[in-house]
Amino acid sequence: MSYIDLSNDINNVVTGMKTISNSKNIVYANSLPITSNDEIGDLTSSFNEIQKLTKRYVEQLHNSQETLMESERLASLGQLIGRNCT
Repeated sequence: MSYIDLSNDINNVVTGMKTISNSKNIVYANSLPITSNDEIGDLTSSFNEIQKLTKRYVEQLHNSQETLMESERLASLGQLIGRNCT
């Protein structure tokens, strides 16, 4: 692997990290290509895995938030109906 290839691979990881840290929506960040079978390839692979896990956690959080909002809406509706029935 040449210095230029190494530098490009490291820059790709740094750019990917900056994209995620500056982004309000990690779901749309792209995975990085793994172009080497060495420590830099391992770093890129780990970055992609962290990105994938973070995306999954954000989606789970979003789903939990929607479920909570629906539960609160139904609870409020139940209280309103309860008041009208008494």
